[in-house]
Amino acid sequence: MNIESIKVENSSAVPSMYLLKFGLLTIATTIGGDASCLDLNSTNDSQLRVVIADQAFCSYNHDLKVVECVLVQDDIAEPYADDEPILLSYSLIKQCLPEIAPSFRAFLERLSNEAYETIEEGFLA
Repeated sequence: MNIESIKVENSSAVPSMYLLKFGLLTIATTIGGDASCLDLNSTNDSQLRVVIADQAFCSYNHDLKVVECVLVQDDIAEPYADDEPILLSYSLIKQCLPEIAPSFRAFLERLSNEAYETIEEGFLA
């Protein structure tokens, strides 16, 4: 994404606009709308790790006026009642979003080597 696209994505697109509040900056998206994000909270040798978020990972619940996680693993959802929202938090983000590269440098190297041709199948399936 170019700088303007990054600004638009992080200010108005789901899930990017919700993840940004927790320190995840979307730098790329897949054709399906899944977001590749720099985790500004976590570094590996002064390099930011890169994670991917399914476009349906979280959404705004208009009735409750909260951002809730929609796609979580069964073991995370288990303690919640069926009608209880699972509120988006950085702790939940760390548990749910797969790392696609340990650093931005590794992400760029893999991207240039076309290692992410099937990124959605490889990390979100």
